[in-house]
Parts: sequence; C-alpha cells; structure tokens
Amino acid sequence: MTKPFGIIVNLILFFTLLTTLSCFSQIKDSTINIIIPYAPANLNFFGKDSFHITLDSVVTSSQFQFMKIDPGKYSAILMKDSGKSEELKTFTLSDTTSILLTFENNGPCLFDYPKGYKPKCPFGHFHEIIPIINGLPTSEEIKLAEKGKVILAGCLVDECSPKYYCKIHHISF
Repeated sequence: MTKPFGIIVNLILFFTLLTTLSCFSQIKDSTINIIIPYAPANLNFFGKDSFHITLDSVVTSSQFQFMKIDPGKYSAILMKDSGKSEELKTFTLSDTTSILLTFENNGPCLFDYPKGYKPKCPFGHFHEIIPIINGLPTSEEIKLAEKGKVILAGCLVDECSPKYYCKIHHISF
C-alpha cells in the first residue's frame, strides 16, 4: 500500500513542478517604446482591471520596468494642461509579461522662452511674476528669495525646468 501511495505523491510532485515551470515559461520580456511630443508631460498608464500608474512631469527620456504584468489591453495616455488627453500607445499582452516602458522625449521643452521674453502667466496677466532660480543659490539670490522677488527651486537642474512663478495663481511656468 505504501508503493502506490509513493507513486501518487511523485506524480503529484511531477505535475506541480510541470505546472510551475509552464507558468514561468509564459513570462516574456517586452520593451514598449512611447514617444512623448513635448516636456514636461504627465502620463497615465492604464490597463487590465484597476491597473493605473500616473507619471507626473516626465521631462527627459526615462525607463520604468514592471514585473509580471497580467495579460490584457494597456494604454499610455498623455494628460494635457487643458484637461484633454491623447492616447500615445495601446498594446495587448497575451501572456504574463515583464515589460520595460521606455519614454523618449521627442519634442520641445514647454519652458524654453526666446531671448527678451516678457513672462506672461498662463491665466493671461503680466504682473506678480517672478523668476525661478535653479541650482545652488548665491547669497544675493537667497536675499532676493527672502524678499519674495525670486523662487529658489533647489539644486537639481534638469533640461526642462520652469523659469517663472506666478505669485497670484501659485503656478510655475
């Protein structure tokens, strides 16, 4: 009686191992490339069921890796300042997959202004607008910030940072 019991246990272990290996073989690596038309951009990544990721202020080319994503339809959606959205890419995963999302900024920085530009708030006025200082501030810039004449944005400087701040609407542009 112990011999058939041992065979049954071995068969169960064999099928469990086979099932486990077949699950692992379904995981495939994929790279999804998404072109961003301008920077900075706010992206939403929607998918199966309630899968939702928001990436705020994507400025430069970047990569995000997600492990063991379930099969289904997924979309990368660009959220515009106007409140409207634009679907950048839709793709379907047929198996459980590990994906690498690659975002490439292919367009202009929305904060690049021509020389001699007079700063205008996105709400249409020119008053109560002050410059934003990026990088390590000098002692003079610290004094100007204490008087409310500039905003100190920190030491990290990227390729596309806001240049002005509206004191009325509390927004950077």
